[in-house]
Amino acid sequence: YHDAGANAVQELACMMASGVEYLNRLTDLGLTADAVARRVRFNVPVGMSFFMEIAKLRAARMLWARVTSDFGVREDDARKMRVHVRTSLWHQTKYDPYVNMLRSTIESMAAIIGGMDSMYTAPFDEVASTPCAFSKRVARNLQIVLREESRLGHVADPAAGSYYIETLTHSLAE
Repeated sequence: YHDAGANAVQELACMMASGVEYLNRLTDLGLTADAVARRVRFNVPVGMSFFMEIAKLRAARMLWARVTSDFGVREDDARKMRVHVRTSLWHQTKYDPYVNMLRSTIESMAAIIGGMDSMYTAPFDEVASTPCAFSKRVARNLQIVLREESRLGHVADPAAGSYYIETLTHSLAE
């Protein structure tokens, strides 16, 4: 939805609608809501709007908790939203690929602060051609720097308590 031009609210609505549809269909086939919810994984592109993307991921977790609760999911582990993030193709440029490194850094940092579980950082030249070894290495090293050097992966919720992000998160969830 993101790469087709959807805004954060539209992305959240489509994500939740998809999740509800999977829960409905698979529970109709006889699986328990706990079993289905435990295996659902969301793939979410993250764009350039830094604070909005952080809030989007946080709001998605809040909304998924409501959905799973409404379906009667009992186990805490099954209620947890599993999110795989990908840096956006929508914001990549073909004509100045080195700018894509900056964009990927912003998007990756927003994803980490937003609470993703796993992430794919696109090589900076992916949109123009088959990525070269150097661009793949830069993308991989970007994740390592954000995790190890900045220690973002060692903080439970880096955005907790930020008035702006908390307000934006609740606004998106509403």
